[in-house]
This record gives sequence, structure tokens and C-alpha cells, in this order.
Amino acid sequence: MSSPPSPSSLPAPHGAGEPPVRPSRGGPASPEPALRPGKHWYWVGGLVFPATLLFGVLLLSGEEDTPPEIFFGIVTPVLGFIASLVVLLVVFLVRAGREAALRRARYPHPYPPGAHGGPAAHGAYGAGPVHAGPPPPPFRPRIDRRAIRPRPRWFWIGGLCVPGGIAAGALAMWAVTASGSALPDFAGQVESRGEIAFEAAEGEDGAWGLWVSPGDASHHYDCTVEGSDPADHPFSFPGLSYESDGWRLVDAIDTPVPGEYTLVCDGDPGVSYAVGDIATAEAANSRRDSGLWALLLLSLAGIVAGPVVIVVTAVRRGRSEARLREEAGREADGASDGRPGPAAPPGPPAGPAAGGGADPRYRDHGITIVPPAPEGRPRPE
Repeated sequence: MSSPPSPSSLPAPHGAGEPPVRPSRGGPASPEPALRPGKHWYWVGGLVFPATLLFGVLLLSGEEDTPPEIFFGIVTPVLGFIASLVVLLVVFLVRAGREAALRRARYPHPYPPGAHGGPAAHGAYGAGPVHAGPPPPPFRPRIDRRAIRPRPRWFWIGGLCVPGGIAAGALAMWAVTASGSALPDFAGQVESRGEIAFEAAEGEDGAWGLWVSPGDASHHYDCTVEGSDPADHPFSFPGLSYESDGWRLVDAIDTPVPGEYTLVCDGDPGVSYAVGDIATAEAANSRRDSGLWALLLLSLAGIVAGPVVIVVTAVRRGRSEARLREEAGREADGASDGRPGPAAPPGPPAGPAAGGGADPRYRDHGITIVPPAPEGRPRPE
């Protein structure tokens, strides 16, 4: 009959013969890759609003407060403020995502050797457990981040929506305003003093206007119209304010009946006077207003679409990552069902197994423990 082996002759469980591994604390740390985009982009985003605010103040403090200058002086700081927020948000989100990726790459294993439940958690038989540190973090199965959808490029697309919308609006405004003539074909032009003859057709009452150059001299002119009723004032407000290429539309010339009229001017030296139709100024004003609306609408569309694309991308990527981790966790659980776990440390036999027979702790080593015979009966050989 064979005698039971001593515990020292039994094979040691996995990791029991190795010294416990503890995390290194004082070793030289490997250089970490620099995060992109750099922190200087926070300064870039923060300086966009002050720059646009200064530009708007300069526009509003100009000598000529034309409608385009007033519009851009008000809208530019607003768009600059929104652009600053978008730049700061995009930089923060991109840096946070890449920092998290570096952290996951630095600590790829959820249970480091020697931690609770790790392969080196138990020493030799009878040595007891070795505690290497605090409890490990929750298990996070590793996944291929390239499989997460939508792709990270959508963050850049969302960030480019704002400057893209503003650029598209500015391009549309330029295309609309540059599509027509800025000045009419003058019926005549004189400098300082002189006469200009023109003919008004049927239905052209108020269709002709007095133009003055330079525009800042429009309040210092002395002109009359021959051929109109002397009892009536020959000039009236044209209904719009317009200036282009140094010429300003000052007044509309009253032509109540068809016929020939003569504009007689006696002004200061260096001041030019001309007679031209008002329809060209009206069309130019209409194109300008259309261009401003295109700039405003396209800019607002980009400003709204940019944050929406970024937020939707972040939410969908979070859900996709959670789904992939859940699938990887299920696969890891299924693969670990057939793996043998670490052997339990041996100890004295606790008695026969249920129903008699060998102790299950020694069955794998080909050892049979014979149970003691009942009282009064001889022990079998």
C-alpha cells in the first residue's frame, strides 16, 4: 500500500513558485508622446473673439457708417465669439479622446500581475495570499478602436462646419454683389460748375438722380433744374442711401412731365456732379441685401451644424464603443469557460468524498485514500 505524498512533492499551482510581482515605482518613466492638437490651440481659439471684436469696433468707428459697415461691425464679433467657443470645444474633445487612448495603451491589462486575483496573488503552499496593491479597476475588455463608428474624422467635419459656413456665406455675398453694375451710365458729368442736359421719358418721374463725388461733399452743393415747374422743389429724397466708387446718390430729380431738363450746378472746386438713373442703385442695394442674407443664413447654418455634428458623433461613438466592449466581454467569458483555473493549495484530507472513494483533491495525481473501516471490522489490506 502506498503512502500519501507530502505537500512538497505535489506540483505547484501556476505562479506559486514565482515571487510576487509588484508594480515598479522608482524606475525611469518612458517618455510619453505629445498630445495633438497642442495646448497653444486654446490660445488661438481664445484670441479669435478679441480679434473680431476689435475689427467690429474699427468698422463702427469709421467716418462713413454705411449699412455694410454697420452690419459687419455687429455680426463679426458675434460670429467670432461663437467661433472661439467651437475651437475651444473641438480642441478639448480631441485632446481628451487621445489622452484616454494613450491611457488605455499604457495600461492594457485590467489585472496587473500580483494584484488581487492575478496569477501571482498566491505564494508557495502555506505562504498565504500576497496583496500587491489596491483592488483592480473594473474589467474593460480591449477592443479595436478602428471598429468604432462613426469615424473620428466627423469631429473634424463638425469643427469645419463653422468656418466653412462663414466662408460659403462670404463667397455667396461676393458673387451676388459683384454680378451687376455698381454705378449707372451717367447722362452727363461736370466738375465744380456747369450744365447737364438730359431727357425724361413717359413714366420716368423720379427715375433720375443727382450724383456727387466725393461722397462727403454731398451736403455742400448748389444745383437747380431748368425745365421743371419753378413752383416745385426740383429735388426729393430718393428713398435709399447708396454710395459706390466715391459717388453718392444725393437726391432724386423731379420730372413730372416728359421732356428735356437741364441740371445747372455751381459748386466748390474739386466736386463733381452727374445725372444718372436710380434703378441701378436700387438693383445694387437689392443685391447687397441678398448677399447679406446669404452670409447670415449660411453662417448660422454652419454655426448650428458644427456643434450638432460633434455632439451626435460623440454620442454615437460612445454607444458603439459600449456595444463593442459588451461583445468582447461576452466572447471573453465564453472563452474562459473551458480554461482550468489555478489549483487550490493542498491541505490535510477532510475525509472521504460523498459516497466513498478517493479524495477529489488527490484524484488527479493517481493517489487513492482508503477510508477508515467501521469500528469492530478489520482494516482491508
